[in-house]
Amino acid sequence: MAKTNRTPKKESAKKGKLQKIGALWIGEGKSGKFMSGRISIDDENEIRVLVFKNNYKEEDKHPDYNIYDANSGEEQESREQAADDFLA
Repeated sequence: MAKTNRTPKKESAKKGKLQKIGALWIGEGKSGKFMSGRISIDDENEIRVLVFKNNYKEEDKHPDYNIYDANSGEEQESREQAADDFLA
């Protein structure tokens, strides 16, 4: 059996180590800085995410940042592009 670098979740928790579930990169857009990256759901699945500063924060209980599913935006854009192509 091949040895892997991954520690099973239960064993990792017992040792008090944090388990990495994803990574983010800082980017610059028209509206300012944002983060993009991936979060692992399990060993075979992951989602792409976008993270933006919450510019509408008015109270301490409001989040500092909001996380969005990056794939849902792409699907919406592709539907809008298909509609534009159809109408052209």
